[in-house]
Amino acid sequence: MTAHHATEGVSWAIRVSLLGTPIVRRQLFGVLGLSFLFVVLLLALIFLLDGSWEGLLATLGIVVLVYVGLAVLALLVVLFFFGNRIGMEFTLNSSGASSLITESRAEKAARLAFLLGLLTGNFAVAGAGALARSGAHSFVAWRRVAHAEYDDFRQTIYLRDSWHTLAALFCNEENYADAKAWVLSRCKR
Repeated sequence: MTAHHATEGVSWAIRVSLLGTPIVRRQLFGVLGLSFLFVVLLLALIFLLDGSWEGLLATLGIVVLVYVGLAVLALLVVLFFFGNRIGMEFTLNSSGASSLITESRAEKAARLAFLLGLLTGNFAVAGAGALARSGAHSFVAWRRVAHAEYDDFRQTIYLRDSWHTLAALFCNEENYADAKAWVLSRCKR
């Protein structure tokens, strides 16, 4: 958890709790929930077009079991593979805020999820793997940030546009004040 200070920006590295962070939990269960909803709607459409509703409930029961299994598997991966922590680096400079997942296991897990999802035909798992790989590095330009929200208790800064969170900056005791001051100087609210 080091912090580097310079007149041109602030940067730090931190190990982030996966299940202890509300936004990470929402994203994890959001991916599962949205893909579940998509599969349910797709199945309902197929059964509607086929005209045979009697098999829908049994099929939905199987889908529910599969998604419960995926949620349990995701929980086990977070707890045992990642140890509920993931290494990240953040940089704030005059252009914007960038984050990078530095955990080598994260890249391997994302690649494995993508390949297993494709091989098994489970596009929810493949999609989650692809999303994880694409989100390993992100950058948000200050011009895209409408306002920032500050969670002093969790030492987290949320960069938001007009309707959703663009990035979460996870800080620690040593760098939260500097990061907050830097963001305050760049954001109107």
